[in-house]
Amino acid sequence: MTKKAINIIILLSTLVGVSTIYFHYSAGLTVYQAIIDSTVSTMLLTGFSTGLLQLYRFVHFELDGLLKFIVIHLMSGVIVSIFWVNATQLVLFQVFINDPAYQTFFKTNLVTRFFFGLILYFTFTAFIYLIQAYFKNIESIKNEESLKRQLLEAELNVLKLQVNPHFILTP
Repeated sequence: MTKKAINIIILLSTLVGVSTIYFHYSAGLTVYQAIIDSTVSTMLLTGFSTGLLQLYRFVHFELDGLLKFIVIHLMSGVIVSIFWVNATQLVLFQVFINDPAYQTFFKTNLVTRFFFGLILYFTFTAFIYLIQAYFKNIESIKNEESLKRQLLEAELNVLKLQVNPHFILTP
């Protein structure tokens, strides 16, 4: 397994762990409900967000198109959050948890979950764009070093030609 995959697994596990602790101690869910809710929610949100990687590839962050950039990602965030909340509700209610108390808890926290999904979507989006900017910066540094090296080689060749007596004697 690559280091990147391990880091993603650690990040997702941490998110599941933190939300499990929150759901269990603050919301009063059982440990089973908290673990299932956290795991299903995290996996579905990760799936919906990574499904938008093509969007990140074609919508570039540029200052002249900032409004377009914001509108596209705001709409995407709202759509992802709506699908995420509904899919989480469907999976949890139909497959894992049939407890009416939990279902009431879930339904009373729909708006909170929606905004939590938006926050996570925007965090994921910012992370993706930061990574893209980092690699673009590294690439431009490598290109700059390559151009400097080519310039030095060209200058060295010019100096060699000036020292060569055939260059001097040739009209």
